[in-house]
Amino acid sequence: MSEKGTLDFYFSIKKAYVAAQASPCESIQSTINEYSSEQVLNSNNFTTSSSISSSSTSTIPTITLDVNDESILQCSQAAGGGVISVESVQRDPSRGPTFAKEFASLGPYQPKYKYPTVEQRHFCHQWFQKYQWLEYSITNDKTYCFVCRFAYDPVKSDKAFTVIGFNNWKKGIEKFDKHQSTVSHKQAHETWITTEKNRINNTSVLKQINRQFSEQAEENRLYLKEIIRTVMFLGKQCLSFRGHREDEEAENRGNFLELLQLRSRDNDIIKKNLSSLKFTDHKIQNELLILIQENITKQIVSDIKKSKYFSVMIDETTDISRHQQVSLVIRYVDDFFNVFERFIGFERTFDTTGESLFNLLVSWIKQLDLDIGNIVGQCYDGASSMRGEYKGTAARMRQLAPKGMW
Repeated sequence: MSEKGTLDFYFSIKKAYVAAQASPCESIQSTINEYSSEQVLNSNNFTTSSSISSSSTSTIPTITLDVNDESILQCSQAAGGGVISVESVQRDPSRGPTFAKEFASLGPYQPKYKYPTVEQRHFCHQWFQKYQWLEYSITNDKTYCFVCRFAYDPVKSDKAFTVIGFNNWKKGIEKFDKHQSTVSHKQAHETWITTEKNRINNTSVLKQINRQFSEQAEENRLYLKEIIRTVMFLGKQCLSFRGHREDEEAENRGNFLELLQLRSRDNDIIKKNLSSLKFTDHKIQNELLILIQENITKQIVSDIKKSKYFSVMIDETTDISRHQQVSLVIRYVDDFFNVFERFIGFERTFDTTGESLFNLLVSWIKQLDLDIGNIVGQCYDGASSMRGEYKGTAARMRQLAPKGMW
């Protein structure tokens, strides 16, 4: 778990949000176990819309999908791209009402099919247009009621349209009209309507949450940029960041907080977020400084590699805390023979012998991913540990970098 005083706490994606964001696509993926190039889903007669009317019990509401909807495109890509295809046996209504809810969001199974003729009669594809709740089983050449299978009740539901199947084509229209006028069918239809409304409303809420999250994330990025600009300004001017006291009652809370307070008078982003989001904890300040340092060092190393050859300059001194600090400066030229001397940083050492300083320098150069063999110059102070003829740092470096002249 990230600490509250670090950048990861504010910018790591919350698990709940990830789950909510991925759920629409995952819900579709969970219903598709296999793909078939032969059976292609045809849902022209049963599409989905954001506004569902329940005024008629004989008509399944239509749902219009926006092909430019990003979530739909993502789900399509996740499923393998192109048109989603499903094995006919998986959606076949003859599997029984238990499996009806697996593909509920896809609607009735109404395949384009060369229906078999029995006693000079066969199923008419035009019936799908009049009875949009109707679905057809390729397995047993029978029809079923989608909404009744979806809201199946062992006592109330008509077994002929939920379990057994209907195929008396001679009395097809008569039986279909009679079935859709039954109380059990109307109740099943209302159940499905309510379920679809809830599903669509939940999807709309998720989209709204995602949009608000994206807007907030963008505003946070803009605010963080202002924080980084403030950090870079203080660093460039070699000014201290923190004050002796940083609470609200303090007259001087340090350069960092006081500068942000001053900038908030003319910057609406800082003014809005300084009191709530902040990003002013000392841990975040140090983290930003480290990231800026790494970025600068990366650019310097890139320039050195382009130059190929370089010289090293190191010196050792004791800081105010009486710790031994070693500084490293690298000198190189560009393609136009412009000379650059870049300060790389400080490294603390507990031993100032020639061997220790040599090991520290070699480790430092390797950490920068530079080739020690390309060192053509060395520069040290006059201490014996540095200039010793046999065991000094310079002598040891010449063994690894013969081109490195004293």
